[in-house]
Amino acid sequence: MTDREDDIAFISTTINHVGNRTTTPLDRMKRLAEHNKEWDINDFELLSGWHYCKTDKDTGMPMIFTDFITGVTVNKKGFRFELLDKNMNPIIMECIFDNAVGKAKKSGATAMLKAVCQNTLPFHSHRNITARFDGGSLTSDAGWLLFGSLDRQHRLCEGFSSCISESRDQRYVRHDLLKLIRQRVLQIVAGYEDCNDADTLRSDPMLKTVCDQLPESDPDLATQPTFSRLENSVTKKDLMRLSRWLLGRYVRSLQKRRPAKIILDLDSTDDHTHSQQEFSFYHGYYRSHILHPLLIFDADTGDLVCAVLRPGNKGAASHIVPILKRVVEAIRQAVGTDVEIEIRADSGFATPRLYEFCECEENQLQYVIGLSRNPRLQRVVEPLLDSTRERFLELEEKQRQFDEFLYRANSWDRSRRVIVKVEVDQRGINRRFVVTNRDDLCSQSLYDHYTNRGQTENFIKAFKNHLSMDRLSCHRFLANQFRLLLHALAYQMFVRLRDYLHGTPWHKLEIETLRRRVLKIGARIRQTTRRIWVHLSSAFPEQPLFHLVLSRLNSS
Repeated sequence: MTDREDDIAFISTTINHVGNRTTTPLDRMKRLAEHNKEWDINDFELLSGWHYCKTDKDTGMPMIFTDFITGVTVNKKGFRFELLDKNMNPIIMECIFDNAVGKAKKSGATAMLKAVCQNTLPFHSHRNITARFDGGSLTSDAGWLLFGSLDRQHRLCEGFSSCISESRDQRYVRHDLLKLIRQRVLQIVAGYEDCNDADTLRSDPMLKTVCDQLPESDPDLATQPTFSRLENSVTKKDLMRLSRWLLGRYVRSLQKRRPAKIILDLDSTDDHTHSQQEFSFYHGYYRSHILHPLLIFDADTGDLVCAVLRPGNKGAASHIVPILKRVVEAIRQAVGTDVEIEIRADSGFATPRLYEFCECEENQLQYVIGLSRNPRLQRVVEPLLDSTRERFLELEEKQRQFDEFLYRANSWDRSRRVIVKVEVDQRGINRRFVVTNRDDLCSQSLYDHYTNRGQTENFIKAFKNHLSMDRLSCHRFLANQFRLLLHALAYQMFVRLRDYLHGTPWHKLEIETLRRRVLKIGARIRQTTRRIWVHLSSAFPEQPLFHLVLSRLNSS
């Protein structure tokens, strides 16, 4: 048996016998500290989770570090071990090398010794638990398989990438546009919203598979610098084509379902900026430097119809008329003029130009828009307020009353119907106004219809919080608009996924819940000559939901 084999023979033993003396690993650790011998760092190796070294030069006794090791620090002067004894009490042992600097440089100290973290838990079997990152080709996001299939069926990333002009020198291109877009969007879908995440995910076997790369034998996917170059290469024409493509997908869905009425909810949101980003300005309402995206949603389906990034100093209704004009024209061309279109928005969009656009004979749009209160409106509703307050004092419970009247502001070209809600409770008085050109509903019903636009707030919440659409950190304004559209595509993937869940309790799940239930799945990926095997976790609790989505994808 060689010297090294003699050393290894002691590894499986907790208590060693040397002559008439019994020694423990802790004793041997103390002896090493006492002798403070010159140890060559190459004598320390890692075998099956155990640290060992050659025998002591004086006593011939092996110096064995067993499963008590919790951490190790290596520098040019020696080692510092953080240990736990058998009673889980912490111990710190230092080993200093003689002539350490020369030996450390020669042997590459920091590269040779690795830390092993082992936690001993009091299970009934009295066995140790060891965790290591050596499981092989594993993924924590096997649900990418569903989204990859959904993407191919609906040709989402393919259509998106076709709108971008290729300006790269093909001699140096390693990743085509389609793979780049697919990788970036699927990362956002899984909750990895930053470009930097590409550096850590580019080797993920599941992501490589859904991006048409073999998980084991093909090169890794693109890195963060590649995506940064892509974002900054996009032109205005590319962005116009992408916006038209997003709108075109929406109107084609209208042709399939043929709704009797379309309700478009308008809203704006804030994206807080940092440093010197282009068109970042201070906004008084948000009290911060922002960019100011405009979003249009279909109230019934949650589809994102339009996403336009605007400078931070623009108001909520800025550019809304030309944008809405393009949207309405596209809808009319797709489904005809018989379909009713209604516009709903909060008071930020209460502008005469929008009213007139909706009322003109060419468009014939219905609208229900919030109206900011002013002293004149408050005087009109004073009698209603007094009666509501009296009823509250009499009954001692919350009171609501509704009324309507014709109102014409100084900037308006005509009088318009205004709905008012007055509410009095223990917290005080609440007055809300709505302006509309609809005359088919009573005051209360129309106001309740207006408050249903709160669902759009949920759409924006999911878009911002679950898909991080406000992560617009590029310096160039056009690059940030491109990022917004990438996140819009990720949002649309979840909308399409919900389509496959109609008639099930999962249909109304939020994006974050869907992500957790169908995407965050552990799996082992195995590549053979003719097939790629995805071995999903047998203990995955949402197997019925996964099977349902997969079966409906395959049957569509």
